[in-house]
Amino acid sequence: MPLATGLRFVSLSDQEPLTEAERATAIHMAGWVQGLLENRDSRIAQLGLDPATWLPAANWHRAQPFYEAALRLMRGEGVEWLRLVMSFSGFALWSMSREPLLPPTDIMAIDKLLSARASTPDEVALEWCGRLRRELPEYLRIGPPAKFGEVGWLVEDIIVNQDTAIYWERLGVLYRAGLLDRNASSRLKAGARILEIGAGYGALAYYIQRAVPGVRYTVLDIPESLVYSAVYLSVLNPDAATIFLPNYEFPALVQDNQQFDLVINTLSMTEMSEQQVRTYCEGIKTLIGASGVFFEQNQDGRHVGLLNARDIVRDYFPNEELLGGPGLTPYLTQGFATIWSNSSGSDDPHRSTPAV
Repeated sequence: MPLATGLRFVSLSDQEPLTEAERATAIHMAGWVQGLLENRDSRIAQLGLDPATWLPAANWHRAQPFYEAALRLMRGEGVEWLRLVMSFSGFALWSMSREPLLPPTDIMAIDKLLSARASTPDEVALEWCGRLRRELPEYLRIGPPAKFGEVGWLVEDIIVNQDTAIYWERLGVLYRAGLLDRNASSRLKAGARILEIGAGYGALAYYIQRAVPGVRYTVLDIPESLVYSAVYLSVLNPDAATIFLPNYEFPALVQDNQQFDLVINTLSMTEMSEQQVRTYCEGIKTLIGASGVFFEQNQDGRHVGLLNARDIVRDYFPNEELLGGPGLTPYLTQGFATIWSNSSGSDDPHRSTPAV
């Protein structure tokens, strides 16, 4: 959709449809996660786990209305519009804004909303991505595909919306930390093991898998969220062989002494109960051992009755490397970003530290 501004808006009519094979994969993965949800209570009991820890709680309590979209997706309904039914970053793609929380169920109504927004480019997202484009190396300037309902303004062949900017910002943090800097000794390499706890719709995993081919990526999430990343990544990065696990299988990873080079949590620990955060941190401490790291970025949610996760995480890791956040340089929009580890800080000359 060409605009008077000269920018082209990638609309729903511009989406690349799922192939027959891709749609079959999407339906299969959605159904598989539905099975995880249906068997959750019995599996938690079988494993002898505390339901208070392993059932959704706090901001993810099971009465939340946004779970209806996940249940529809598990039934295979509307898989081709996956990006339009849930906001994981706080940005609603269906309205190109922070509101409303829930989208219309009618895709034509969403199309009408987007058509009205298309003629007014999001200057914040465009400027944000423009700045980040100058900061990121070319191999990290990865754009989302025009699939699953991904819409936005096309700039140098990249679909730009606020989610693009949010994930580019996060890639920049990981680059400055040395994990995605190909010149750093601490860089991720093919074969590196990554565990992401709470992966949203799979965006960060998608970008990291594209930037570092051959990483061994595991996504762990509650089934109501896992359905999004399982469908998204299985269709878009089928060769990455991503492993998907429901959250209640986390204790098994710890008991089996699995080792990961990088564990990630962004935005969701603040929305968990304190008991859940402490259980994860205790396990992560084992999973990263002496050489791995835990990348955590969360908002301070105390003003809305939630946690400041960093206050809890700090109890478990002797080394804390703050990478940026609100009021710091670099300024980050999604909360304070920190690398936690069991060992002393890195002396990698390519790694930068924030300024107050």
